[in-house]
Amino acid sequence: MSDRPERRLTAGNIVTFLRLFLTVVRCKVQLGRITDLHDLLSGLDAWTARNPVRSELNVVRAVRTTGWSLRAIRSPDRSCVLRSLAIYCEIRRHGQPAEFVSGVRRNERADSQGGGPQPSQGPLDGHAWISSPVLPLWMTGDVESAERFAVGFRYTNADQSPLKPDEAEIRRPLTR
Repeated sequence: MSDRPERRLTAGNIVTFLRLFLTVVRCKVQLGRITDLHDLLSGLDAWTARNPVRSELNVVRAVRTTGWSLRAIRSPDRSCVLRSLAIYCEIRRHGQPAEFVSGVRRNERADSQGGGPQPSQGPLDGHAWISSPVLPLWMTGDVESAERFAVGFRYTNADQSPLKPDEAEIRRPLTR
């Protein structure tokens, strides 16, 4: 017997999908209109405050459904910004604290003289992720993001204090 939850078409799944699908579309439209990330997140925060969700936050369902929504709008596989914006909105709509974080790193490039990879010589790579006490980083595949990327931008809603590292700790799934 598998430890994975059964995926069934339930009313809760349908409601979550529709809500997150509309959130993803809203984030994508806003991302195309607003070039300043801080202004974009401030606007999304105002929207989430006007449109709270009364049900309990199911983080597993939110992350999974965000992935389905991104595929439904045919978003590229590497749409970490759009995925992070949608998950940020879902967590904030449930009244939970979250930070939007983005960072950069240099990809390794093989040395032509055979000296191995040269990390400071490769092209820049960017990534965005969410830091929240209700969202373990392993759930979104971002466990090493905080270590591998130099944080260039961090957004915390004005009505919450910045998260302390112990509040946004990296929690891995239990293994047997």
